[in-house]
Amino acid sequence: MLAPERVARVRPGQRGVTLVELMVAMLLLTIALMALAAAFPSAMYSVVAGGFQSTATFLAQQKIDEAKSTPFASLSTLDTGGPVGPPLTVSLPDGTTTTFAGFSRSVSVSAVTGSTSMAQVQVVVTFKAAGGSAPIYNTTLATIVAQP
Repeated sequence: MLAPERVARVRPGQRGVTLVELMVAMLLLTIALMALAAAFPSAMYSVVAGGFQSTATFLAQQKIDEAKSTPFASLSTLDTGGPVGPPLTVSLPDGTTTTFAGFSRSVSVSAVTGSTSMAQVQVVVTFKAAGGSAPIYNTTLATIVAQP
């Protein structure tokens, strides 16, 4: 038993936290932290997925830009006849080449119906995870190129 001088005396106007209140506060904090921890993997997946989607869009836009700068009579040389890659090796504007693992790109060039002076260029970039058989992302960009 504690000596009477060591026992804390509650004076009028003093307030404190009881053990029950402390336990309830800790329980609520634990629940909030568990919810935050459960959301973390989903947030990380979204960030990584956004990076893959941005890369696929960049690779498709690169071919669209190339089609716009290609003479109309030579557009058919861009047609790949099916997917190229993975991995996809790309020449960059500075003359270097870069390899994009998991990405493949398909370019198709077709005549616009009813016109001999316009062609449609469609680029499909696909991303598959290592060892995966089904594509995770498909990005499609298309443009119509007119003969000057």
